[in-house]
Amino acid sequence: MTVGGLLGLAIKVIVARARPHLPDPVALAPGDSFPSGHTVNATLGAGVIVLLLLPVLPRWGRRVAWVVAAFLALSVGCTRIALGVHWVSDVVAGLVLGVAVIAATAAAFETWRRDQGRRPASPVTEGVEPESVRALRE
Repeated sequence: MTVGGLLGLAIKVIVARARPHLPDPVALAPGDSFPSGHTVNATLGAGVIVLLLLPVLPRWGRRVAWVVAAFLALSVGCTRIALGVHWVSDVVAGLVLGVAVIAATAAAFETWRRDQGRRPASPVTEGVEPESVRALRE
């Protein structure tokens, strides 16, 4: 979460894109526009929670968890556009950045797991710590 938030902030400073200027905006927001920080954080938060919960969810529940996470991230992005404080490209960039940070973190964690001699796992379907299900059930 921290890395994604800091990357989003750094990109905002580098790009320095102005927010939309609508004649009668629903809301106003300070700062730069690209990427949408709310969308980055919603994507990261939902993704991290799903990756942590996957080991204890049944197969059907894993799919539902990813769908709910995607819905949350997309709905936050849509509200930012509807409020008139972000361009569509800001939200798309926020989603892409959030997913990229989650994917990079999961890949790094999987590499660490293998270096520790643990069995290979698929973070998208099993979570980042599939062995935790045993500890949680005891």
